[in-house]
Amino acid sequence: MTMEGHEIDQLASDMAECLRKTRAAPAHLVGSSLGGAIALRMALDHPDVVRSLTLVASLAKSDEYIKRWFRFRTLVVERLGHEVEVELMLLLLHSPTYLREHWSAIEEFEKAFKAAPSSTQIEVARMDMVMRHDCLAQLSEIKVPALILAGADDAITPPYLSEQLSAGIAASCFRVLERTGHYIQIERPELFFEIVGDFIEGLERR
Repeated sequence: MTMEGHEIDQLASDMAECLRKTRAAPAHLVGSSLGGAIALRMALDHPDVVRSLTLVASLAKSDEYIKRWFRFRTLVVERLGHEVEVELMLLLLHSPTYLREHWSAIEEFEKAFKAAPSSTQIEVARMDMVMRHDCLAQLSEIKVPALILAGADDAITPPYLSEQLSAGIAASCFRVLERTGHYIQIERPELFFEIVGDFIEGLERR
């Protein structure tokens, strides 16, 4: 990964062109967290490549909560380093229930992440990109069906941010999964794939 292209608009354009080149468009987009923000931008700027949206633990705009959290994370990266950031993030990305029940697996995951540090500059650039994200006023322009999922215990992107997405996208349905943090697809994979699968299969039957 390089320092170039750290803009959500650019990432959305790259993904849209990939779908066109591979003749995979229009596609059912499933985006988690930052991936959801990229999917939103694709639906707005490249509607020809989007059949539906599934937005998981994502957001339309970085509000003061998100900006303060990412400023704090930036300080951790710059002053305390990669290993401390990994320990912090693994605590916040998962629900307390999942952490308690899967602590051994979390420790293995932690070791792997600590062993593969990324550039501090790139990490900070990615966080700056998230803090600049804002397509809230454009949500009404999205016409494709959207499934919006949130984890009730998500401290990174709390459920109210997903609710905001649902309120702005006319053809959307919103669901909060209890006892689940930011990584819904990791904490409750069977339920996650059942919900998303049912949503996409329902659209394909139309």
